[in-house]
Parts: sequence; structure tokens; C-alpha cells
Amino acid sequence: MIELHRVFFTAVVVYFAVMLLLFAVSWLRGQGPSGSALGALIIGEALLLLQSIVGLVLIAIGKRPDSALHWLYGAVLVLSVPVAYVFSAQREDRQVSLFYGLACLLIVALAVRAAMTG
Repeated sequence: MIELHRVFFTAVVVYFAVMLLLFAVSWLRGQGPSGSALGALIIGEALLLLQSIVGLVLIAIGKRPDSALHWLYGAVLVLSVPVAYVFSAQREDRQVSLFYGLACLLIVALAVRAAMTG
């Protein structure tokens, strides 16, 4: 089960790094995110939720992380995309790309940091 948590970690980092590049290109072009990019972001959020579920199962079977910060990072990871969605409402297209790109950057950085607190 711990190995599955590690596999999801790698998937989250790679997936959101690619999404970060996608939103950065949209922002640099002065464009909003495409419908496909928003759909991919929803898939990414599902990936984060699956990672969280695996983490909760690990806790349930007695495999707790070394630091309580790991839990905080996990909660922030799951909430990053919905918070970016709330902040991007009623904004110009270019700003929406910026908000989602920053959320992806935060997810990549916090996922790596969460792995360090393991």
C-alpha cells in the first residue's frame, strides 16, 4: 500500500508539472485555459483525491507519516484546485490561466515537500 502511495506521488508531480507548463503557455499567450485544460485539471483533482484516499487507508492500518505536516500538505494539495477555481471566477481569461498555473506550481512544490515529511 505504501508503494501505491509513492506511485501516486510520482503521478501527481509529473501530471501537475505538465499542467503547469500548459497554463504558463496559455498565460504567456494572453489566453484563458481551454476546455480540455480544465477537464485535465479535473482529472488531476481526481488523482489528488485518490492519493488522499490511499493515504487515509494507510493511516487506518496504522502506517502514520513521520510528521503531522504531511497531513497539512495533503489537505492543501486537495484544496488547491477548488480554491483556484473560486479565485478565478469573474476574472479575465489570462488571469484564470495564471491562477490555475500557480495552483499547479503549489501542488508540485507541496507534493515534493510532503514526500520529504513522509
